[in-house]
Amino acid sequence: MSEFREELLVTAINKKRVIKIILTAVLLVVAFAFSTFFFSLLWDSQRPLPSDELAEAEQEDGVPTQIPFPYNMSDFQDLFSDLDLTPDELTDLLDALSDMFDGDIDDLDLSDYGQALAALMFSEVEVFRIFDYDDYNEILTKFWKYESFDEYTGDGWHSSAATAPFSYYPLVDYFSEHWDKDLLSLQIPLTPSIGINSMVIPNLFPTPFIMENSVQANNMQGIPNLFKDEFNCTTLDIDFSIEEDVNMTYELFGLDLPTSSEIDAVAIEPLYTPIPIQSKYLQLKGDTINVYISNNDDFAYHYNQINATLLSSDNTFIVADKIRNYLQYNFIRISNPDQYNPAPEGYDQVEWFLEEGIGYWSDFTSAFCAFSRAFGIASRFVNGFNSFLAEELIDNSTGQDVVVIRYKNMYNWAEIYVPTDVSGDGIWIQMDVYYENYGSVPPSLADYNLILNSNFTAGYRGSQANLTAFLTLDGAPVEGATISFYDLTSLQPIGQSDTNLNGNASIIVNIDDLQVVGPHVIFTQYNPDVNDNTTYTVYGDIQVNLQNVNPQEVNISIDTSTNIQGFVYDPVANTNVGGTTLEVMLLQKGTNIRVGTPPFDLSYFNADPYGYFDININVDPSVSIGQYDLRVDT
Repeated sequence: MSEFREELLVTAINKKRVIKIILTAVLLVVAFAFSTFFFSLLWDSQRPLPSDELAEAEQEDGVPTQIPFPYNMSDFQDLFSDLDLTPDELTDLLDALSDMFDGDIDDLDLSDYGQALAALMFSEVEVFRIFDYDDYNEILTKFWKYESFDEYTGDGWHSSAATAPFSYYPLVDYFSEHWDKDLLSLQIPLTPSIGINSMVIPNLFPTPFIMENSVQANNMQGIPNLFKDEFNCTTLDIDFSIEEDVNMTYELFGLDLPTSSEIDAVAIEPLYTPIPIQSKYLQLKGDTINVYISNNDDFAYHYNQINATLLSSDNTFIVADKIRNYLQYNFIRISNPDQYNPAPEGYDQVEWFLEEGIGYWSDFTSAFCAFSRAFGIASRFVNGFNSFLAEELIDNSTGQDVVVIRYKNMYNWAEIYVPTDVSGDGIWIQMDVYYENYGSVPPSLADYNLILNSNFTAGYRGSQANLTAFLTLDGAPVEGATISFYDLTSLQPIGQSDTNLNGNASIIVNIDDLQVVGPHVIFTQYNPDVNDNTTYTVYGDIQVNLQNVNPQEVNISIDTSTNIQGFVYDPVANTNVGGTTLEVMLLQKGTNIRVGTPPFDLSYFNADPYGYFDININVDPSVSIGQYDLRVDT
C-alpha cells in the first residue's frame, strides 16, 4: 500500500524533463535581460560603467579625527577654579595644557604657555608621582621631558619631528646592561574616554627606556601602542573599555648624563656641526640668522654684548654656557604672576622678552635657543616638568615613599648639539638655562654683595655726584664685572661701568639743568639678584599749578567734600616733579592768614610719580561761613 501511494505522489524524474527545465530557465533569464535593456533605452537610463562613474566623481578629502587624550577638561576647570582667572585666561590655560598632554606634538603658542605658567606658578595640583627610587636627592635633579620643538616661529615653536612606532625595552636587556640604574615607576591619574586615548608621557633624556609589560591601568584593553618622534618624545595610544577615572602606571629608567666638565673636555667649535643639523636648526622665524638680527634691534644689541665675551678658543659648550650666563645676569625671572606682561599680538616673543627684561622659563629658554643659533649652535626648545623641591610623601595605597610632581613644576630647558670631532660626530646634551652655571655657582645662588655710595647727598645745580658701586663675592672684590646705574626718579638709565681691581665701578652725574628738583633714587645692579640703591636731593624752585577745584562752593550741611587737581612743575628742567609732599591750606580771602582750626580732614599728601595729584578733601564743619582762598604749597 505504501509503495502504491509513493508512486502516485512523486513525479518521476527523467532526462527529457531535466532538459525542459533548463531550457525554460534560460528563456526566462534572456527575457528579463532583454526587457531591462529595452526599457533602459526607452527611458535613457542606462547604468554607466563603474570606471566611468568613478572618473566623473568629485574629489573628496578625508576628514581627520582627533584621537581623544585621557584628561577631562571639565576636571581641569574644577582643579583651577581657585586661581581667580578670567574666562579668557582659563581658556588659554586649558588650551596650553591640552596642547602639552595630547598625543599630537606640533605647535606651542608661547603666549598661551606663558599664561599657563602664570596661572600655575603656585599650583599644588598633582600631575604624576614617582615610586621605587633609591635616592630622593637624585630624583630632585631629574627633568621630565614632554615635548621638544625645532622651529621658532616668532610667536611660538613648531615641531617638524616625524613620529613612528617604538618598541618597549626588554626586561632581560635591562638586567644585562643597565641593572645599576633605578627602575622607576610613574603613576599618572587619567580620565579616559571609551576606545583609543592618545597622550604624551614623561620620559628621561636622552633616550626613552619604557619597560615592556609595565603599562598598567584598570579597564585597559590589550597592550598600548608606544610611539617616539625623532626628538625622543614619547606618546602612548591606550584602549579603554570603560569611561572612569584610573591611575596608569609604567616603568622607565634613565642613563647617567655627562657632567659639564666631561662635556667641556670633548667639545669642539660649533662650525664642525654637520650640515644637515645646521640646515634643520640654524633658522629663526624661517629666516637666516642675519635677517633675524637685522630685523630685531634688541636682539642685535644683546648679540653684540654676548659676542664681546667670546674667545676664538671657546668650544660649543663654553659658548652656550656664556649665553646662559649672560641671560641669568641681565634678565629677571618673574616671581609673581602680576609681573607677567604678554607680548602684543604679532610681536616677536624673544624680542619682547629682551625689551621687557623679565620673563618666565619659556622666555629664557626661547632667548637662549635664539642666541645659541645665532652663534652657530643647533638647539631645541623643550617643555616638561622639573623636580626642584618636589615633595616626598608616603603613598596612602601602597605605604611607599613617593615624590610628587605638581603643576608648579612646569619648566623649560634646551637641548643643544655639541660636536666632538671634526668629522661632525657629537652628542646632544641638556642645558638648564636658568639655574645651572658651569664653573661657578649660579648667579641666583652666589654670595655676591653690592654697595652703592654717592659723595653728593644734597645741593643746588652746578655740582657733580660721584656714584661708586663696590662689588664683592664671598667678601673678596670682583674685577671686570659690569655694573648698571639707573635714576628711578626720572626713569632713565645713567650708564654702565666695569669694576676695577678693587671691585669699584664709578660714574659721574652732572647736577645740571636736566636734573629735576627733589630727591633722586639711584639704583645700581650687577644682576637681578645683586643690587643696591641710594638717594640724593637737588635743591631749586618748583611750581604748584592748580588745575581744578570742584565744587568751589561747599555747603557743609549737605556735602563737605571737594576735589582738588593739579601738578608740580620744575620750570628749569621743564618737567614735572614726582612724589613731592604737598600741603593744602585755607586762607582768609585776599590774605596769607591761615584759618586757625585745621580746615580739612587732610592737610598733607604726595603727588604721584609723574607729578600729578587728584585728591578729595572734606571741609571741617567748624569752618565759618564765608569766602576763602585755597592754596597748595610744597
